[in-house]
Amino acid sequence: MENSAPIVIRMQTDLLNVWMLFLEDCPHTNFSLVRYAIDRVSPPEVMDVRYTVNHPYGLLIDWSAVTPKISTVYECRWTE
Repeated sequence: MENSAPIVIRMQTDLLNVWMLFLEDCPHTNFSLVRYAIDRVSPPEVMDVRYTVNHPYGLLIDWSAVTPKISTVYECRWTE
């Protein structure tokens, strides 16, 4: 089952840092990060992430985006 957590960037910021905690009985098995324009005029772009924390037991995901683009959706997608 694929799940996602979209985050919309509406104003200028230098850093977007996201921590996602999972319950022990609902760990994730893998994840990816995509971005796309709010109006979805183009397909999602899989991001080449430089910094992530992918907990070995599937209990934590941490990722960052430096100077994220305004009017862009950054979406973490994972499977259980």
